[in-house]
Amino acid sequence: MTNEDDEVTVTYRGSAQLAFALAECLEGEGAEVIWTPPPEQSSNSGGLHEIIIDMAVCASDEVSKAASLAVARAGRDNFRTRFPDGGTVEIEGDHG
Repeated sequence: MTNEDDEVTVTYRGSAQLAFALAECLEGEGAEVIWTPPPEQSSNSGGLHEIIIDMAVCASDEVSKAASLAVARAGRDNFRTRFPDGGTVEIEGDHG
């Protein structure tokens, strides 16, 4: 990852299983993602309890806060399209 000034924080609230899908959506849009995956769930829990995860996101091709915000938005939109009921995704600095 590059300079922390170029990163944005993406906060996800939802199922542990879909946190991995969000990270993949962000990476698919060209983001570098730093995060600590949630612990594995027991087979009895079904991954249904809500978690809160912060991900540091930075654009991998153009290093700027604006570029990081753009790839975070694109990844979030892709995630919402794939998982319309997949929890909430908040992006630091996204007021739109």
